Amino acid sequence: MLERLRTWYADRPTARVTVLFSGLNLLAVLLFTLLIPPFRLAGRTPLPPLADPSAALLRTGLALGIFVLLVWLFRPGVRRARELLALAGLALPVLILYALSYPLLLLLSLVPPLLRPWLTWWRTLAFSVLLCVPVALLDAVLNRVLNGGSLDEALRASALLPWWLAFALLINLYTLSALEFAYREASLRRDLAALRETHLEFVSLSERARISRELHDTLGHHLMVGGMHLRLLRRQLEEEHPAGDPLVAVEASHAAAVHDLRRVVRVLRPLEGERGLREALEKLVIGQSSVTLTVDGEEPPLSEAIRLTLFRAAQEALTNACKHAPGQPLNLDVQFMPEAVILHAANPSRQALGDLAGLGLVGLRERVTELGGQFTAGLRQGQFRLELRLPT
Repeated sequence: MLERLRTWYADRPTARVTVLFSGLNLLAVLLFTLLIPPFRLAGRTPLPPLADPSAALLRTGLALGIFVLLVWLFRPGVRRARELLALAGLALPVLILYALSYPLLLLLSLVPPLLRPWLTWWRTLAFSVLLCVPVALLDAVLNRVLNGGSLDEALRASALLPWWLAFALLINLYTLSALEFAYREASLRRDLAALRETHLEFVSLSERARISRELHDTLGHHLMVGGMHLRLLRRQLEEEHPAGDPLVAVEASHAAAVHDLRRVVRVLRPLEGERGLREALEKLVIGQSSVTLTVDGEEPPLSEAIRLTLFRAAQEALTNACKHAPGQPLNLDVQFMPEAVILHAANPSRQALGDLAGLGLVGLRERVTELGGQFTAGLRQGQFRLELRLPT
């Protein structure tokens, strides 16, 4: 679980800032409830709860539980309705337990960090301040009911509402200002990291495109001219006497060199001209009768690095299957999900398809790790399985 949490927040600095500020405000509330005796309930003691180990342990446990819920709430992904209902059901008893002893206005410091990821700064401030009105009135009613005060005392407490609103405005303004500075810095760091990654990806692809053009324009030109000369030589020799086996071998070697050059150029620029990963994979398996390609889901917008890594994985699975288990069926499955893309390749084999310490799988594992994904490859139940998962 801790590893999943670390992975969730590793590349999400704004979520980390939100959780950090929520945790700090929750810590302030915890310290208040540990050092200040309860305001409500008959028979309350003047001693601070910190002097009672059981009360201190209960408050600390509830604070840790709330913090865990906050971390779970701000994780990336879509929240299901039943999940939100479950969180609300867990938070409601804690809120009631707190309201029996302390004023609810103290909890308003937790509102800005919770709202800021979804609302603008001004809307967050306005909503937080407006929320003080019903909360202050509810506190007055709870004081009247739980402490048994008179109606006049409750009205006098309600007369302090403008002061409570001014105090809440200052607290929320300070909290939101500090949060906004940290939030914007985290956003800039995230954008800078994305820009750096895009720049490196652009430089890499540009260099690969340059090498591809050089190979095509220089070596490709010489091979084309050499092929023309070989064909002319064969025609001239056939007029005098039949061409021998050496010339046929040279022509075959030249054709293989041209094929290898085209393959290298294709490897350097594998996705050029394709509209998406699905089309690139469909072209890859054309003519491979033993390969079954299955693509589930709608392809989301993917970065060039992710598309290239998935394409390389399919290439590696296809190459290893042809090399180590020729004629055996290869199942290549790609699943597009809102949060990730999963590629799974399985091929019946008595041995692992390729050396797991070889350059192909090692390089593929390094690519996946750099992109924050997961990679597994190995022989299981008579099949070599290659699976990788990349976040979108």
